[in-house]
Amino acid sequence: MKTIDRSYTITKKTVCPFCSFGCEFGLVFNDFGVSGVEYLKEGSSEGRLCPRGSSAAFYLNHPKRLSMPVKDGKTIAWTKIVKDMKKALEKPKSVAVTFDRNITIEEYHALAAFCRNAGIEYTASTYCEPEALLRQFLETPSTLNDIDNAEMIVVVGDPFNQAPMISKSLINWELKARNNRLIVIDSIRTHTAHFASDFCQVTAGTEALALLGLAGETISGVDIAAVSGLDGSRIAEIGASFKAAKKGVIIVCLSFAHCFDPLLLIEALSRLQQYSGKNVMPFVEFAGFEGNHYFGSIIELAKRKKVKHIFNFGELFPFYYPQLAHALKGVNMYVTSPIKQNGYTTLPVA
Repeated sequence: MKTIDRSYTITKKTVCPFCSFGCEFGLVFNDFGVSGVEYLKEGSSEGRLCPRGSSAAFYLNHPKRLSMPVKDGKTIAWTKIVKDMKKALEKPKSVAVTFDRNITIEEYHALAAFCRNAGIEYTASTYCEPEALLRQFLETPSTLNDIDNAEMIVVVGDPFNQAPMISKSLINWELKARNNRLIVIDSIRTHTAHFASDFCQVTAGTEALALLGLAGETISGVDIAAVSGLDGSRIAEIGASFKAAKKGVIIVCLSFAHCFDPLLLIEALSRLQQYSGKNVMPFVEFAGFEGNHYFGSIIELAKRKKVKHIFNFGELFPFYYPQLAHALKGVNMYVTSPIKQNGYTTLPVA
């Protein structure tokens, strides 16, 4: 019989699985399983984690983790759901497989192989957040050195809340030299805004207009200063100063539902990038896989009753998108997300 040593622990270095930022931390194991998280100062995020990363031990050691699949919003036994899925796969053309942010590269390849072998044609990402459009800026990689070497930084959103792994670097950079200037553009006073040299609080949904103003752009029939709530001379001064700065960077974090027009915002970021010659540093939680169809086309196929079954792998869908319930009411929805049941409500856990 094994002797249990309660003081025994071992730490294994790993990469946080909850988004694509790639933060490193240590998982602490004892004789009972995962017991905690260790913050590694030598890791890529220098020991800082978001709330999800900090709670990784609870998530990984949860007694109900990956044990309660859901069909049409109700928990179902694995034996039953496997039987139902086998029956659905008798007609693979009526099945769609979807996925969102919490799958790994290995899991995605396994899903792709499964679909090929089963004859499933329709695969799509259900990650519908506006930040997905930021992926175009990932073609030019960014590092913390881009922050350390900057003279001026423009921030859209709240990285202190959404990407805390850069918070220390951003604060140290601002305090390092009196001339370093941090511009924060947002419609609400965020954590990051409290550290700004210049906080440009705009009217809700007009962040894109402010960026266009900084880039010296105009829109016919639109008074950018009046609509955004910023003084025109202030916009011009910040834009000229940012262009004149020898080094700088544009940091952007898009909160869920905190983006009035994603396409306009991406275009505004591109215009400011071209105007200033500074790179955009996007913080994108999921920049992975698209599948072979757009999710919108899956919805249309479901409306036409071409797709009758959806197998979803991930954490967001359908919980985060109740507005799609009517369009998908005729579809059998199978969800293998990790969940927590509190007796009367099914909640996704991530």
